[in-house]
Amino acid sequence: MQKFQVYGVALGPGDPELITLKSLRILQEVDKIYAPGSISRKGECKSHSISIMKQLDIDVDKIEVFHISMRFDREETENLYQSVYEKIQKDIEKGLSIAFVSEGDISFYSTFGYLIPRLKADQISYKMLPGVPAFIQAGSSLGIPLTSQSNSLKVLAAVSSVTELDEALENSNTIVIMKFSTIKSVLIPHIIDNYSDLKVYYVEKLGTEEEFVTDNLEIIDKRTKTYFSILIIQK
Repeated sequence: MQKFQVYGVALGPGDPELITLKSLRILQEVDKIYAPGSISRKGECKSHSISIMKQLDIDVDKIEVFHISMRFDREETENLYQSVYEKIQKDIEKGLSIAFVSEGDISFYSTFGYLIPRLKADQISYKMLPGVPAFIQAGSSLGIPLTSQSNSLKVLAAVSSVTELDEALENSNTIVIMKFSTIKSVLIPHIIDNYSDLKVYYVEKLGTEEEFVTDNLEIIDKRTKTYFSILIIQK
């Protein structure tokens, strides 16, 4: 079996039992693991990835956490990824095998995507191990099919305006809005006023002890914002 210098490993949306057997094996075998964490606006440092790996009995001594600010400063983020990449380069020079983990799926809004151009430029071999995206688990947690037959599904990273939502609903049967907290205060009142015939589902912190799901628009509207939230709208 071919060995790679770097593995992009998907952890799944939060429930440690949703990781693939292959991803678990790689995490057990590699010499070092890089895991993203977040720094909130209050300065709090969190890493759901660490929590998942601890539950999988992964050796925490080989995990290095790097923290990403939630302020979405792209220059700051790019500098951070460059710094992490340079550390990975040094590890590879030492002969270490590396895993870079990401919650959800490794190719779906994953931080690993920022490393790929750098790995390719330096001809460093890598392999991406897929996982369960949060919005896929959302359908299971809600007990609904996200789409069927010829119906279309559209995923939005965030919604910048209610106009963008209107356009998406005009062309798709199901809309999934990731990072829903960025526009929740505007979006829900617009849906209540204009789309009373639609079915709307809200999920947050899937696969964790704090998982919350509801289809009550009033509850959604009053819910405290969280980065790990998804809105699903179906015609």
